[in-house]
Amino acid sequence: MEYRQTCECQLNLNDLIQPLMLMLTPLGFQMADESAESITFRGPGMNSTKESPLTGASQIRVSTSEGWLTLEADLGGVRWMERFVTWFPQGLAVVLSLILGTVAVIQFNRKVALIAVSTAFLSVLPWRLLSPWICHRIRRRTSHALDSLFIALQRMSSVNDPAD
Repeated sequence: MEYRQTCECQLNLNDLIQPLMLMLTPLGFQMADESAESITFRGPGMNSTKESPLTGASQIRVSTSEGWLTLEADLGGVRWMERFVTWFPQGLAVVLSLILGTVAVIQFNRKVALIAVSTAFLSVLPWRLLSPWICHRIRRRTSHALDSLFIALQRMSSVNDPAD
């Protein structure tokens, strides 16, 4: 798991199932596994940065044991988006350069083909700089969303704490 938060908690897992279902199922998460100490949700994956950042977690596991609450998440949706943002522009440049180069050689000459191929590859240069920044931003947004989920669970613990 790539994300993990732990805190002291007086709640048992049964107290968390209903709120977790209310928070995660509208986003497309489904309960995958439930035991006496943990509950696991599988997510739909992230297909766009316009979706909820929580969808960057492909799996969320909440566990309670010996007075501790733990939230763990596998960021599979984030990894997929990072690969897409990194490789799609480069693949697009290769395909465009092949198409434009072929058409330019057939219709014009090699000099025009070289210009067309160069233009296709030069269009990718900004993405070489933007991709790492976008990837970092996607990962950070998902981590912040998981932090917010953990804080909500933590506050439920303090609200239901009989010592308060």
